[in-house]
Amino acid sequence: MKKSYKLFAALSLFISVTLTGCYDPVFYEIHKDVAPETATVSGIINSITRYTADGTEFLVLAADGGIRYKLKDNNTHDSWKTYEEIPFSFHSYDYYNSTHNGQQILKVLADTTNLYLVTVSYADETDMGTVVADHIYVWTKKISLEADGETWSTAGEWTCVIDDSEHIYFPFYYYGDYKHSAFAVFQSNSPLKENRCIFIRTGNANASNTSLRDVHYWNLSEGKLTSVDIKPSDSTELNNISSVVVLDGKPVFFNSIASTTNETYKDKATRIYYSDGADLYYSNADGSTTFVQGLNAGNDISAIAVCSDAILIGRANYTATSTTAYGGIVKTSLINGVPASELVKFETNAEFQLSSSYFINNLINATPDKTEQESSLYASISFYGTGSSSNVSYKNIGLWSYYPLRGNWNRE
Repeated sequence: MKKSYKLFAALSLFISVTLTGCYDPVFYEIHKDVAPETATVSGIINSITRYTADGTEFLVLAADGGIRYKLKDNNTHDSWKTYEEIPFSFHSYDYYNSTHNGQQILKVLADTTNLYLVTVSYADETDMGTVVADHIYVWTKKISLEADGETWSTAGEWTCVIDDSEHIYFPFYYYGDYKHSAFAVFQSNSPLKENRCIFIRTGNANASNTSLRDVHYWNLSEGKLTSVDIKPSDSTELNNISSVVVLDGKPVFFNSIASTTNETYKDKATRIYYSDGADLYYSNADGSTTFVQGLNAGNDISAIAVCSDAILIGRANYTATSTTAYGGIVKTSLINGVPASELVKFETNAEFQLSSSYFINNLINATPDKTEQESSLYASISFYGTGSSSNVSYKNIGLWSYYPLRGNWNRE
């Protein structure tokens, strides 16, 4: 009996030590995997846009249901409203007549006064047996509010700024088995509405079709399109602008798809941050457009959001050709506008929820004057491939948020 007791005690000690050895990391991850919220904003979200209607600040995007919007300061789950007053039907396929009808919203943008929708129609490519983008439209409207001060009015008409059936502004080309775009539409998306601006790039300096490598730029403002001559600040050799920020009232352009500033709703920007592949660059001094190289994010940077004490970095390997591609969210600390020289760990569950298996398409801080853990943050995510060979789920594609009172990243 004594031998049995000693054997049992020894086994108990062994099991206890063994389990204790894996307890911390395993249960730490379980702790970070908080109870999921119900998904209410889903789909591939290509922009999260700041827009001012009748002096009130909103966040706007395109997701399931079309145009979705909410008050900037609303930190309540399931509070995104749907704006149903749109000038077209949503894309659908008529099986009996073999036709594509309606349009899909690709992007929502805003300038100082107007909201814009970039949409696409589709057609069958019979030779290849696929469905391809037909042509691009740009719509605009100035939104007003109902008496409650937070519901968008349906009054007023949408104007079609561009119906590009001739592919003048938004050209496409075939390469291999795919139809590629040779254009870009980008905005400053500044907290201060007077610094919001939109530009269109026609052509792509990196296009496989050499006839589309000459680029031209247009400014889209108050529903009008104006030809402009602009140059990137991140290259003297390549002119293929894909993003813009505003510093000291003037636009600053980048070939990079990811650029931002430390502007808040109260204070003008003093520093600029942009990416070059996986590298983060920043202004070498307040008000400067001379840049120095900072840290390496470990993967291509796709989005940047600034807090008073941190920079959040979204990643996405958009050039991937294999079925496996990596993204995820990382961060670094920020002191007096200067980022640290290396990545630092999150104290929240950001890395767990927005893991490297997902592309981070957008990042935005609705309260950029606050610290990371005091901020209201949003991210849209997607993934590359079918999802069968990586740790991803279609139900996670869409919008995620971090609210200070909730204290964690969760499904929006």
